[in-house]
Amino acid sequence: MTERHILIAEDDTQAIESWKRDVHDFNETPGRTLRFVPHYAKSKRSALGVLDRIRVNCAVVDLRLPDDDQNVGPNDKEPLGNNVLDEILRKVGVPAVVYSGYIQEASEAVKASRIQVMQKHGGGAMKALTWLSGHDSLMSNGPQNSDQWLS
Repeated sequence: MTERHILIAEDDTQAIESWKRDVHDFNETPGRTLRFVPHYAKSKRSALGVLDRIRVNCAVVDLRLPDDDQNVGPNDKEPLGNNVLDEILRKVGVPAVVYSGYIQEASEAVKASRIQVMQKHGGGAMKALTWLSGHDSLMSNGPQNSDQWLS
């Protein structure tokens, strides 16, 4: 079975629990030849830290992330997921999905790229995982050409 490391940048605790269930269910689906190993980040800073420490093969990013994990309230969220996606586009070069309730806040660079943009809704996480698994050939463990994700 092929393992792919996935960054899931999401600040909502309930959404993270849902992602954990969905990744587990995806991995346990009979006949799958690909398994996701998730790495969760609840802020822009945490997500960039994961990208620095771990060779991720793909990513799912919520747009409204706080800057860091400290003392975050509901009004402290900005579309900082765009900063994470920019790092993925420019330096990491792996398949990525925007998964947000605020897709209109995607940056122009994200909109112009091949990053998949999906509205948050029930069952959408499984759709995102399935989309990513369909791009497994672009998730190799070698150096990535990030230009393939830019238009």
